[in-house]
Amino acid sequence: MKALATRFIMFVLGLFILSYGVALAIRSSLGVSPISSFPVSISRVTGLTVGRITIFFYLFLVLMQILILRKDFKVKNLLQIAFSSVFGFFTDSALSVTASLAPQSYPVKLAFLLTSVCLMGLAIFMLLVADIVNNSPEALCKAIADKYSIDFARVKTWFDLSCVAGSATVSMVFFRDIGMIREGTIIGALFIGKVGGFLYRSYKHKVVSMLGI
Repeated sequence: MKALATRFIMFVLGLFILSYGVALAIRSSLGVSPISSFPVSISRVTGLTVGRITIFFYLFLVLMQILILRKDFKVKNLLQIAFSSVFGFFTDSALSVTASLAPQSYPVKLAFLLTSVCLMGLAIFMLLVADIVNNSPEALCKAIADKYSIDFARVKTWFDLSCVAGSATVSMVFFRDIGMIREGTIIGALFIGKVGGFLYRSYKHKVVSMLGI
């Protein structure tokens, strides 16, 4: 029971850190990660907060999982709904806390972006070690990969590209620009997973042993 409680705490802390990674990427003005790009674009159009749009987006992803997996969808995966709401709340809180941060020079913006990449990589590591439930985007990719026997990495790549394409389309239609899709989007796509993977390979067993989970 103590181990499960520790894993839940780690999972929620991972979501908290992830939200600040998203916030710093937005404050850098150099582009957000592929997954965040679509909610950010919809937020610009509707005026709703990024956190609230993220909740709706993640709920849609859970619905897609149910439609794809049907009877193979596990009740445990409904936890994604609760954690999506928590993540949306954390995201809005992080954006509120960082509202006064507006870097002007490119080096400082880049520092914000790289910090966000490290934070999101750390968050992914924590979510993986906690092993409570997959984050909704990854869970949908896994559902598609399992259902149709497609390599997960390929599905994830196409999912990320779809998010970017959707974000760019929305921004072009309503604002005649590509929104928050910039060099930071490419950097995030290339390195967030690598940072998380490095930490997972290097420190998973140490953390599991230290925390007794």
